[in-house]
Amino acid sequence: MTDTQPKKRIDTTLLHFPILKIGAFSARDWFIALSVAIAINWKPLTTWVLGVDAAGRVPFLLIALSLILYARRILRTSFRFPLVVYCLVAVYMFINGYIRQGYLTYPADGVYLMFCAALQAPAIMLLVAAQARKDYDTTVDWLTLALYAYVLLSLFCSGITRTSRYNLEINANEIALYTAILSALLLLKHFRGRLPFIPLLLLEAVPVYVIILTGSRMALAMIALLFAFAIFIRQNIKNVRSVAISVLLTGVFALGMAYVLKNTQIGARMLGTTTQTEQEKAVGTSTILDKFGDRGLQYFYSWPYFVENPIFGIGFKNWILYNPYKLVCHSEYMVQYVENGLLAFIPYMIFFLSLLVKAWKGRRSEDRRIRRSALLLFATMLAISFSNSVLWSHDQFCVFVIYALCFSLETPPARKRRKIRFVLSSPEKKRRP
Repeated sequence: MTDTQPKKRIDTTLLHFPILKIGAFSARDWFIALSVAIAINWKPLTTWVLGVDAAGRVPFLLIALSLILYARRILRTSFRFPLVVYCLVAVYMFINGYIRQGYLTYPADGVYLMFCAALQAPAIMLLVAAQARKDYDTTVDWLTLALYAYVLLSLFCSGITRTSRYNLEINANEIALYTAILSALLLLKHFRGRLPFIPLLLLEAVPVYVIILTGSRMALAMIALLFAFAIFIRQNIKNVRSVAISVLLTGVFALGMAYVLKNTQIGARMLGTTTQTEQEKAVGTSTILDKFGDRGLQYFYSWPYFVENPIFGIGFKNWILYNPYKLVCHSEYMVQYVENGLLAFIPYMIFFLSLLVKAWKGRRSEDRRIRRSALLLFATMLAISFSNSVLWSHDQFCVFVIYALCFSLETPPARKRRKIRFVLSSPEKKRRP
């Protein structure tokens, strides 16, 4: 005699990790979010608060553990074109630097630090992209909090003032880059309907103030581009109130920029860019590159080394040994074509332009939130394309966060092209009666 009663199904939910769920995120998701947030804030936290770095081994271990926990999701969602292209570039950068002994430019732990410089940022990009594919808005929320913590640490713990730009323990342009990306994320939250207009203005005040303190011309140009795009995205010509607000914001923005250029250190540096070369230790180039300050000089001196080593470059992290400044590359484009050669530069440009095109295609979405988000991310990618010309970004986690958000944005499917058929037919002959 068989038992006709259905067997009780054992609930094995508690036997699997994760257990806790908050929204669409599980405990594993929140652990990974916390690990990335710690990695983002580790440098300012250890530099200005803890005073102990341990060569960044804590974030390294957290990111490595996160990759193990998220390996299956990454392979299913984010290990796709074009992100996989940059991952291959990063692996090549490390191998190229190791072969050409770029690790010797570090005072200690050179191989490990070069490994982190090349591969840690793309690892964070894959993690963020995988999370954004699961819950885009929640990912943007915790990333905004992480970057706001970075900016607040820079403001209150670094001792930054209007005259302390060159005395900071972290590069002022690096602080300004993170701050500009924070401004972009705040705008992204607003256009996705998760941050009202008045709180947006209040929260944007802190990043703008920090950028003014850093004296970064790069960041000033970035937020100017972002705010101009934001005003354009927000306007609705069919709505009188929207047009009035856009006109008012444009006026306030123009007056604010005029005041900054005339009365602050960053304005003086912006207006004095073309005369900066005269104050440098190296002689001028007698070319148009002299109009671009010290960055123009770096581009000038880098070109002969690229011509000598066009395929493989001079080796990752080796530019400091060749240039008269004895400084690292202050341009991501230089990092790719001078240090790593065309084998890295061409795939890098394919990766970057693919994300730029993806963000631009998002403007065709029927969803207003996605359409606005895509335009804002397109503007952010344009701003990053400018920052890449004056600052390295291969180890700047905030930049790879934007890459991940561009990749994960919901975009409309490609339009099907209508096939035009040409039918060749002879005229019908008239029938005889």
